[in-house]
Amino acid sequence: FDGERSAAQCIARYIERHRERIRRELRRPIALCTAGAHHDLSEIYDAINRRYFSSAVDAHITWGRDPSARSRAARRSIKLGSYTSRDRLIRVHPALDAQFVPRFFVEYIVYHEMLHHVLPPKLQHGRRELHGPAFKAREREFSHYHAALRWEREHLDRLLRQRQPR
Repeated sequence: FDGERSAAQCIARYIERHRERIRRELRRPIALCTAGAHHDLSEIYDAINRRYFSSAVDAHITWGRDPSARSRAARRSIKLGSYTSRDRLIRVHPALDAQFVPRFFVEYIVYHEMLHHVLPPKLQHGRRELHGPAFKAREREFSHYHAALRWEREHLDRLLRQRQPR
Protein backbone atom coordinates (compact mmCIF):
# COMPACT_ATOMS: atom_id res chain seq x y z
CA PHE A 1 0.00 0.00 0.00
CA ASP A 2 2.83 2.42 0.85
CA GLY A 3 4.47 1.58 -2.49
CA GLU A 4 1.31 2.53 -4.36
CA ARG A 5 1.00 5.81 -2.46
CA SER A 6 4.65 6.62 -3.16
CA ALA A 7 4.23 5.81 -6.85
CA ALA A 8 1.08 7.95 -7.06
CA GLN A 9 2.89 10.88 -5.43
CA CYS A 10 5.79 10.46 -7.84
CA ILE A 11 3.43 10.51 -10.82
CA ALA A 12 1.59 13.54 -9.44
CA ARG A 13 4.89 15.44 -9.06
CA TYR A 14 5.89 14.51 -12.63
CA ILE A 15 2.55 15.71 -14.02
CA GLU A 16 2.75 18.97 -12.06
CA ARG A 17 6.32 19.66 -13.27
CA HIS A 18 5.44 18.92 -16.91
CA ARG A 19 1.85 20.19 -17.03
CA GLU A 20 2.39 22.72 -19.84
CA ARG A 21 4.31 20.27 -22.01
CA ILE A 22 1.63 17.61 -21.53
CA ARG A 23 -1.14 20.07 -22.44
CA ARG A 24 0.77 21.30 -25.48
CA GLU A 25 1.29 17.76 -26.79
CA LEU A 26 -2.37 16.80 -26.27
CA ARG A 27 -3.73 19.75 -28.26
CA ARG A 28 -4.53 19.43 -31.93
CA PRO A 29 -2.53 21.66 -34.24
CA ILE A 30 -4.44 24.78 -35.21
CA ALA A 31 -4.91 25.44 -38.90
CA LEU A 32 -4.09 29.08 -39.58
CA CYS A 33 -6.01 30.92 -42.27
CA THR A 34 -4.85 34.50 -42.76
CA ALA A 35 -5.88 35.31 -46.32
CA GLY A 36 -9.35 36.74 -46.50
CA ALA A 37 -11.45 37.93 -49.39
CA HIS A 38 -10.81 41.57 -48.43
CA HIS A 39 -8.18 41.61 -45.66
CA ASP A 40 -4.91 39.70 -45.25
CA LEU A 41 -4.37 39.18 -41.52
CA SER A 42 -0.76 38.13 -41.94
CA GLU A 43 0.12 41.38 -43.68
CA ILE A 44 -1.83 43.44 -41.13
CA TYR A 45 -0.22 41.57 -38.21
CA ASP A 46 3.29 42.11 -39.60
CA ALA A 47 2.69 45.84 -40.19
CA ILE A 48 1.23 46.37 -36.69
CA ASN A 49 4.03 44.31 -35.13
CA ARG A 50 6.70 46.45 -36.83
CA ARG A 51 5.03 49.80 -36.16
CA TYR A 52 3.90 49.38 -32.55
CA PHE A 53 5.91 46.50 -31.10
CA SER A 54 9.31 46.65 -32.86
CA SER A 55 8.49 43.18 -34.29
CA ALA A 56 8.70 41.71 -30.77
CA VAL A 57 5.27 40.04 -30.64
CA ASP A 58 5.60 36.32 -31.26
CA ALA A 59 2.04 35.10 -31.75
CA HIS A 60 -0.05 33.45 -34.44
CA ILE A 61 -3.10 34.91 -36.15
CA THR A 62 -6.06 33.44 -38.00
CA TRP A 63 -9.60 34.15 -39.02
CA GLY A 64 -12.03 32.54 -36.58
CA ARG A 65 -14.82 30.20 -37.54
CA ASP A 66 -18.07 31.79 -38.59
CA PRO A 67 -20.54 31.30 -35.72
CA SER A 68 -23.42 31.92 -38.12
CA ALA A 69 -22.62 28.55 -39.67
CA ARG A 70 -23.55 26.92 -36.35
CA SER A 71 -26.50 29.09 -35.43
CA ARG A 72 -28.89 31.03 -37.63
CA ALA A 73 -30.43 32.94 -34.72
CA ALA A 74 -29.93 36.70 -34.74
CA ARG A 75 -26.86 37.74 -32.77
CA ARG A 76 -27.07 40.32 -30.01
CA SER A 77 -23.34 40.55 -29.49
CA ILE A 78 -20.19 39.78 -31.40
CA LYS A 79 -16.67 39.05 -30.22
CA LEU A 80 -14.55 40.73 -32.89
CA GLY A 81 -11.25 39.28 -31.72
CA SER A 82 -9.71 37.06 -29.08
CA TYR A 83 -6.29 36.13 -27.78
CA THR A 84 -5.41 32.77 -26.23
CA SER A 85 -2.13 32.99 -24.32
CA ARG A 86 -1.74 29.22 -24.07
CA ASP A 87 -1.55 28.94 -27.88
CA ARG A 88 -0.25 32.49 -28.44
CA LEU A 89 -3.13 32.75 -30.91
CA ILE A 90 -5.13 35.74 -32.12
CA ARG A 91 -8.47 34.99 -33.75
CA VAL A 92 -10.35 37.63 -35.73
CA HIS A 93 -14.07 37.31 -36.40
CA PRO A 94 -14.75 36.51 -40.06
CA ALA A 95 -17.46 39.19 -40.22
CA LEU A 96 -14.57 41.68 -40.42
CA ASP A 97 -13.46 40.21 -43.75
CA ALA A 98 -16.03 42.28 -45.62
CA GLN A 99 -15.66 45.02 -48.18
CA PHE A 100 -17.47 47.60 -46.00
CA VAL A 101 -15.01 47.05 -43.09
CA PRO A 102 -12.10 49.49 -43.39
CA ARG A 103 -8.55 48.24 -42.97
CA PHE A 104 -7.91 50.60 -40.03
CA PHE A 105 -10.67 48.89 -38.07
CA VAL A 106 -9.24 45.40 -38.65
CA GLU A 107 -5.84 46.83 -37.69
CA TYR A 108 -7.33 48.14 -34.46
CA ILE A 109 -8.78 44.73 -33.56
CA VAL A 110 -5.42 43.03 -34.32
CA TYR A 111 -3.54 45.69 -32.31
CA HIS A 112 -5.91 45.23 -29.35
CA GLU A 113 -5.37 41.46 -29.35
CA MET A 114 -1.60 41.88 -29.70
CA LEU A 115 -1.70 44.06 -26.59
CA HIS A 116 -3.13 41.08 -24.69
CA HIS A 117 0.05 39.19 -25.65
CA VAL A 118 2.28 42.04 -24.47
CA LEU A 119 0.27 42.96 -21.36
CA PRO A 120 -1.14 39.77 -19.83
CA PRO A 121 -4.01 40.07 -17.36
CA LYS A 122 -3.23 40.91 -13.76
CA LEU A 123 -4.96 39.41 -10.74
CA GLN A 124 -6.85 42.20 -9.00
CA HIS A 125 -8.98 41.37 -5.92
CA GLY A 126 -9.19 37.72 -6.97
CA ARG A 127 -10.28 38.55 -10.53
CA ARG A 128 -8.36 38.72 -13.78
CA GLU A 129 -8.15 42.30 -15.00
CA LEU A 130 -7.89 42.16 -18.80
CA HIS A 131 -8.14 45.87 -19.59
CA GLY A 132 -6.44 47.67 -16.73
CA PRO A 133 -5.11 51.24 -16.82
CA ALA A 134 -1.81 50.28 -18.50
CA PHE A 135 -3.68 48.33 -21.18
CA LYS A 136 -6.10 51.19 -21.85
CA ALA A 137 -3.27 53.73 -22.04
CA ARG A 138 -1.39 51.57 -24.53
CA GLU A 139 -4.57 50.99 -26.53
CA ARG A 140 -5.02 54.75 -26.98
CA GLU A 141 -1.59 54.84 -28.70
CA PHE A 142 -3.12 53.22 -31.79
CA SER A 143 -3.13 55.94 -34.46
CA HIS A 144 -6.80 55.40 -35.45
CA TYR A 145 -8.07 54.62 -31.95
CA HIS A 146 -10.92 57.17 -31.86
CA ALA A 147 -11.89 56.57 -35.49
CA ALA A 148 -12.03 52.80 -34.82
CA LEU A 149 -14.29 53.22 -31.78
CA ARG A 150 -16.55 55.57 -33.74
CA TRP A 151 -16.66 53.18 -36.73
CA GLU A 152 -17.57 50.27 -34.44
CA ARG A 153 -20.43 52.23 -32.83
CA GLU A 154 -21.78 53.29 -36.21
CA HIS A 155 -21.54 49.83 -37.84
CA LEU A 156 -22.14 47.36 -35.02
CA ASP A 157 -25.65 46.50 -36.24
CA ARG A 158 -24.31 45.66 -39.68
CA LEU A 159 -21.55 43.49 -38.19
CA LEU A 160 -24.14 41.63 -36.13
CA ARG A 161 -26.13 40.86 -39.28
CA GLN A 162 -23.06 40.02 -41.39
CA ARG A 163 -22.97 36.47 -42.75
CA GLN A 164 -19.54 35.49 -43.97
CA PRO A 165 -19.29 32.36 -46.11
CA ARG A 166 -16.06 30.43 -45.40
